[in-house]
Amino acid sequence: MHHLLIITAVVAITVAPLVAQGHAAYPVKTLRVVVPSPAGGASDTVARLIGDKLTMALGKQVVVDNRRGAS
Repeated sequence: MHHLLIITAVVAITVAPLVAQGHAAYPVKTLRVVVPSPAGGASDTVARLIGDKLTMALGKQVVVDNRRGAS
C-alpha cells in the first residue's frame, strides 16, 4: 500500500507543474498504473480510487493493471 502512496506523490509532483504551465497535452497516452497484487484487495481499491481522481484531474484515462508478482 505504501507503494501506491509513493506513486501518487511522484505523479502529483511531476504533473502539477506541467498543468500549471499550460501543458494540457501531457500525458499524451493513457496512463497505466501497475498494482503488484491481485484484483479486489486493498491495494487494488486504493489504486482505482487514485486512478479515478487522476482521470478527472488530467482529462486522460488512467488504467489500473493488476499484475501478481510485479513488485
